[in-house]
Amino acid sequence: MAIFTDHFLMERNDIYFPEDGCRCHPFNDRYWSEVESVSLERIKEIQLIRLKNIVKFAYEKSPFYKRLWESRKFHPDDIKHLDDIRKIPPVLKEDYQKDQQENSPFGTLWTTPPNEMPKFWRTSGTTANPRLFGSTWEDLENTVWQTSRALYAQGIRKGWRAFFAFGFSSFQAFWDIMETAQHMGCQVVPKGNLPTRPWLKLIKDLASYGNNFLCCTPTFAFRQAEELQEMGMDPRELNIKKLCVAGEPGYGIPETHKRMKDLWGAEIHDLPGSTETSGTVFFSCQELEKYDPPSDHVLADRYIVELLDEKTLEPVKGDTGLTCVTALGRFGFPIIRYFMKDVITIKEDFTCCCRRTLPVVIGGIKARVEDMIIVKGVNIIPSAVENIVRSMSILGTEFRIKKTKKGEVEILVESEQKLSSEKREEIEKILEQRFYDVWYVALGARVLDPGTIERRESKTKRVIVEE
Repeated sequence: MAIFTDHFLMERNDIYFPEDGCRCHPFNDRYWSEVESVSLERIKEIQLIRLKNIVKFAYEKSPFYKRLWESRKFHPDDIKHLDDIRKIPPVLKEDYQKDQQENSPFGTLWTTPPNEMPKFWRTSGTTANPRLFGSTWEDLENTVWQTSRALYAQGIRKGWRAFFAFGFSSFQAFWDIMETAQHMGCQVVPKGNLPTRPWLKLIKDLASYGNNFLCCTPTFAFRQAEELQEMGMDPRELNIKKLCVAGEPGYGIPETHKRMKDLWGAEIHDLPGSTETSGTVFFSCQELEKYDPPSDHVLADRYIVELLDEKTLEPVKGDTGLTCVTALGRFGFPIIRYFMKDVITIKEDFTCCCRRTLPVVIGGIKARVEDMIIVKGVNIIPSAVENIVRSMSILGTEFRIKKTKKGEVEILVESEQKLSSEKREEIEKILEQRFYDVWYVALGARVLDPGTIERRESKTKRVIVEE
């Protein structure tokens, strides 16, 4: 059974399998869909069938892909085996961006007239100029079904109350999660443009009744907790049982995860994805949330996630590399071999106690290449800086990595309480030594007063590069 009727969807383009089951309600008390527990061999069979389908569809319907693939001597008939995906040229976000600049405003990626799509999204612009992507009704249904599987794995059930702490911007992530919660039968409470304190009072008024979860970025999870403490309240008083974070790394960073968990007294869960891929690609379950480090499953029947080398664009030899993602169920604006450049480690043979057979991303997303800074030939990963900063209780949760025109790097952090100049210098020396112990390069550290660094509700750019 589908979520939307054919009145909305008209023609269906996806391939549907018996293991998908009914999209409107869970398969059993453990899985939303039976496909989560089938063998890895069966998952790969499903991937190949869906890959052939989306590639053929894109070649016939999308001028962007037809032009690109013909120029690179690729044809859909070249796909015989799953490994043949490597014959398809990878696409960078700059390629989509250039296409939309030259063919404003929609570019030539689309397969359905843009004015006939029920929703349009714009990327957040965190790592490049914003880009437009549209969703068909079938794309929206696929996204809701995929995200239902994720939320259900995290223990969220019909009748829960969902607090959504985001400002309804034009990028896709939190919209998907909110619409999914509604379709699952949850009560939805959106923040919108409500200021933080009235928002927290609203949560307090409602949260004493029933089961509650809060959805926001990791940065705003800390900001809300900070605001509650300034109001003389313990975040645990809000009765939030699960905190579902998205939009930026945080869940898989051990010290960040631990600090969020301690502050809120809640399970911390992960829903990483992107506007380009049309929603959640990875998700945590109740067992992986407890794993060290906290980790994620891959929605492998819906996405093919490859690990490539940044320079050669060839598959890496080990299990750690940069993500190249193919969305097997996005048809309005197909995404095929999109080189996202997230740094991850995937284990296909991981045995999870939840009994899902889906591959596992150990430690979630570690970083994006665009966020990494090279100092004397060494890659400085923001998530590793974050882990060090948040392991020290004397420090607050905000930090920035500043690279000067001369190539020097300084880590700006806040103290939890205002410190004397002597104590500040002591903490700075400790930080600098800890940074050196990890990277063997000298990084400066500067401890600022509480509240100095700007707070944001949405994605936060941690790296500042002087122009």
